[in-house]
Amino acid sequence: MVGGRPPKSDQQRYTELEELASWFRQAVTDAGYESLNAVVRAEIAHKNVVYGICGATRMVKPEVVGAFAVALGREPSDVMPVWMRAKEAMDRSASAAKEKRTPRLSSWTELPLPSLAVRNLLEAQAKAVERLPYDMLGVTEPPLSAVYVRQQIRASGPASDGVSRKAVLSDEAPGTPVQMAAARHRDARRAESQLPIPTVLGRHQHLLITGEPGAGKSTLSSHLTWSLSRIWLREDTSLAAPVEEPLLPVRIAARTLLGEAGSWSTVLVQAARRTLGHSLIADPDPGLFRGRMQGARWLVMVDGLDEVADRESRAKVIRMIALHTRAEGDYRFVLTSRPLPEGELAPLRGPTLGEYTMESFGAEELKDFAGKWFAAQYEDRTSARAAAGRFLEDVGDGRLKELVRNPLLATIAAVNATIDPANQLPTSRLSLYQRFFGHLLSRRDAGRAQIRRRYAGEPERLAIHRWLDDEKRQLLGVLGLARLEGEDSLFEVALTWVREHGREHLTLENWQTEIRDFLQGTGLLVQEQHDYRFLHHSFAEFFAARAYAERISPEFPDLEHWVLLSFNEDKQTLAMFVLCLWAEREDCEADQISDHILAGAAGGHQRALLAALLLAEGAKFGTANRQRLIERLESIGCCAREVDDQEGAFTALGALGTEHGVLDRLERLARSEFLDGGKRLLAVEAFSRCGQVTLAQDLLGYAISGVSGWLDKAARVAIGLGDEARELVRQRAWQLTTEPGANSWHLAKASQALAQMEMHEDAARLARKVLEDASAGSFSLERATEAWLGAMPDAAHEVVEIVLAWPSVDSWSRTAVGKALEKSGQGEAASRIALAILQSDSADGGSSEWAASLWAKTHGEGGRSVLESAIERSKADVGHYIWVPAYLHRALADIGDVGPATEWARGVQVNSRWGVYGAGWAVKTWLEIEGLTAVEQVMGRVQRGRSLTPVDRAIVAKAFLDCGAVNEAAELAELALRTPLCTRSGYEEAARVLLKARGSDEASRLLAIWDGTPSLAEGTDWLQGVLDVLPQEGGHFAITCELARRLVALPAGGTDEVLCGLRVLLAIEGAEAAPYVLATALTHPWVKWNQLCDIAAELAAMGCREQALDLWKRALSFPDPPYISGLRLLIDVQSARMDAEVAVYIEGLIAAIETSPAQRLRLMQSLAWLRAAEQVSKTGHVPLPRSNSNRTVDHSPRQADRPL
Repeated sequence: MVGGRPPKSDQQRYTELEELASWFRQAVTDAGYESLNAVVRAEIAHKNVVYGICGATRMVKPEVVGAFAVALGREPSDVMPVWMRAKEAMDRSASAAKEKRTPRLSSWTELPLPSLAVRNLLEAQAKAVERLPYDMLGVTEPPLSAVYVRQQIRASGPASDGVSRKAVLSDEAPGTPVQMAAARHRDARRAESQLPIPTVLGRHQHLLITGEPGAGKSTLSSHLTWSLSRIWLREDTSLAAPVEEPLLPVRIAARTLLGEAGSWSTVLVQAARRTLGHSLIADPDPGLFRGRMQGARWLVMVDGLDEVADRESRAKVIRMIALHTRAEGDYRFVLTSRPLPEGELAPLRGPTLGEYTMESFGAEELKDFAGKWFAAQYEDRTSARAAAGRFLEDVGDGRLKELVRNPLLATIAAVNATIDPANQLPTSRLSLYQRFFGHLLSRRDAGRAQIRRRYAGEPERLAIHRWLDDEKRQLLGVLGLARLEGEDSLFEVALTWVREHGREHLTLENWQTEIRDFLQGTGLLVQEQHDYRFLHHSFAEFFAARAYAERISPEFPDLEHWVLLSFNEDKQTLAMFVLCLWAEREDCEADQISDHILAGAAGGHQRALLAALLLAEGAKFGTANRQRLIERLESIGCCAREVDDQEGAFTALGALGTEHGVLDRLERLARSEFLDGGKRLLAVEAFSRCGQVTLAQDLLGYAISGVSGWLDKAARVAIGLGDEARELVRQRAWQLTTEPGANSWHLAKASQALAQMEMHEDAARLARKVLEDASAGSFSLERATEAWLGAMPDAAHEVVEIVLAWPSVDSWSRTAVGKALEKSGQGEAASRIALAILQSDSADGGSSEWAASLWAKTHGEGGRSVLESAIERSKADVGHYIWVPAYLHRALADIGDVGPATEWARGVQVNSRWGVYGAGWAVKTWLEIEGLTAVEQVMGRVQRGRSLTPVDRAIVAKAFLDCGAVNEAAELAELALRTPLCTRSGYEEAARVLLKARGSDEASRLLAIWDGTPSLAEGTDWLQGVLDVLPQEGGHFAITCELARRLVALPAGGTDEVLCGLRVLLAIEGAEAAPYVLATALTHPWVKWNQLCDIAAELAAMGCREQALDLWKRALSFPDPPYISGLRLLIDVQSARMDAEVAVYIEGLIAAIETSPAQRLRLMQSLAWLRAAEQVSKTGHVPLPRSNSNRTVDHSPRQADRPL
């Protein structure tokens, strides 16, 4: 023990310096000094240094620390890491103290009057966003505040709960039960129900909102900016504020963040100046965005990430934003974009970011929009209501009904209806744009007389303006190409084009001014400081597509490039425009496109869906190709194994309802007695888009008895059909309560359907049944709770009382209900459940994470003791895995107690060569708390990943990615991918991180890793995990297919692995893979009866009928096929309309001498089924006996006997 003079009583010891003090006290002892006083007497360092460092009272410079270490016989390099940690800890403390002194607004009641600089910005934004983002010439332009329709958003992500969507659908088929037990308590990640913006702003620090072109992303951010600006300016009350925290809004275009050097605040100032332009009275003060302003944080709304055309520039913008997305920083972000490749958004992702998707207009939103729009066009209400009614009637049928769910297309349709009310509205996206631009540009053409009058005395100006007016479509095409292909100034591009094509008209000295006036007057471009931008990015796409289509020769040599581009979500609109506009040319044949698409391979079923989209957009395919396409869509809808493919096919058929025979085909499928209820319901939904309402309602009545797990979809169909259809769904919901085989999962979906139809009392009673069912799983409980609270928001207390009566060991179920309460805005009720979980000794990782996070959020500093007690109960001697205390410490840090959390996280990763299982969760907590500042320490502590267990390597790689350490994330991810004996999910996570960190072009490296690490082939986890992630598009097709073939050929593979590989090949290569898939299925020893049927159905869906028939024949030849699945084969055959061919083959097998008696009996039974089904197909349904009533029995409890 080193002694010495005690420190003065007024000297403060700093906990941040204790580690450094301890190091030097040990160094003093090792050097042979008995006390600190002895060190001072030896005069090897000044006494203030000795006592200051060893007493943890003073932070000194690194050279002083190094000299003191040398004097004690140690190397400076030994102490510098310790000094660096002490300095960083002191810096953090100083920063925290500074933030604590900074005034912080926590309530709208504390809102100060805006300063002059803030008022300048707010007034400019209120004016700039008061107008719609479209220049609608010839109609009355309603202000955004008058015509804005509030849209919902939904959480992005896979929709699963341990039960695949395929399994959900298969449950509709008789004898194919969903295996609910295995998935009952999995950590469900699924798409949430629709939510309003205020809810998600309260849930996340930052938002990323994606949507298709025209989905309303820009309008949403504009209205949010406008609302907050008006509250600050005292023009609106804060009682209806869209967010609880007082925030200062600033809305900028993503493109305006480029081209500026300097600090973040400087970049923001320049972006605001470029975005708002002349709306500002004065340029913003350079210090405006340095931090909080008047105690409020900034809500920075960055619009149109996807509109930054250059990928490297877009990555720069994303990284710039990611640096400022700290949990409690001075900035909150709302980012809007079309869907972008996964890897590009990686730097943004983390625990503080919520990802959501814009929901399209529903019937009510469209009605609301139409009412507001036409109210602005007519002075008297009667005329306005009549015009709105005509508009809704015009868009109520066919493909147009689906198109106007998009807010931009609804607006364009309303403009067309206003300008030309006597003309029928166009029925495709392309024709809507064409007529809209036709009106806009032709109105400008009608103004040529005005041009002549305006420049009558100035012949040179008249000449250039008349020439520009003649060439404006070509010039707009050039500008569209420039916007899509790079970030060049549109004004400079226009000047260059004019110099090249109109030199003879450039006789004026200041002709550039005339070009500026012309661009401003097109009605399609708006000024952006000294440059211009298109009013909407899809406008640029349209004119660029026209330019592309005009350049492409009639042979269309790069047709496949445009086909593949259409599979990319953010490029689909452009590709569709190009293909359709090329097909419109007189020297081109539309059938060339359809032949190529349907005969091609890459993209699988997506190719047929693309062809259907083009046909719906007006591409004039020949009769043979139309029929071929429609038959292919039916095959996909009836035979494909993936529900997404089935839904896509039926949606396409619905969009083609005006095509000859399509409605008859859909009616036949809806009436079919052999198709399962889910497919019949899809057929009804498709029919309802173009068919007669009364007939669609009858078809729903035929199909509803076979629907159990998809009642929420049935409710959506019924809402569009009317009250009688809604009653059919209600009756079916109550039938499920007594139907054999139905369980709480079905009842939960039924309760949601009832809530969706606003049958609140029925929804609440059915939801209660689920919550009172001891066998109900977490997925069912969450859905039922959502339905109950949606129907009766005041029922939160009742729900909590039911939950708290459950056994404390069932933390998964409690968490599911708690999450539903939180989503519904019932935070206080949810926190009661969270408390029960935290006080339980049996809570697992997922439950602890939710409960701790919510408790910290709702109770803040007052919740410390509960978290500390939970941490005490989660120590290693209790038996918990590391991730439980990791979540608890993370919550403790959220309420400000950072020290214990980081100290615990550092201590978990001991200097062990073999690592500690689960240490990755401790490292994740460490990085979430300290961020980028801790990266080097973490990399050193985990020995650059080599002291981590295989599973933890992937977890830490993801943690690095989430905190913005992209290079370290890639390094750890590659290490994990080269590590044998990891898990499938670990390899999947590592592959995902690698592709996000280094870009999807890194996919080729995955093949090199596999080839260079032979030990990975000892199992199938690596290949399956990577194939779950690898981008299946563009240049990665070849790599993905090669890895799929490796999986099929792998000796370690079994039945499921072979099927996985073959299905990947079919999804990517389509019909081209059929010969290989067929040969493998017929010869591979691990391809059994069920796999044969799966592959045969997929081949039939792709139109490979001969190969499908070969596999069905093979399956029928099995001497002892599975009894339970035999009917499934026959249904698939009937769905593919190949029952005649199969019947002939069965007859041959029955007659064969080598057929055993037992097999012959089964074959005769199968043949009898096919014959009966053939008879039924002639009428479409099994006729009821005359004595039976045709009415549906109402099993729902009546008002008098429904128990409370």
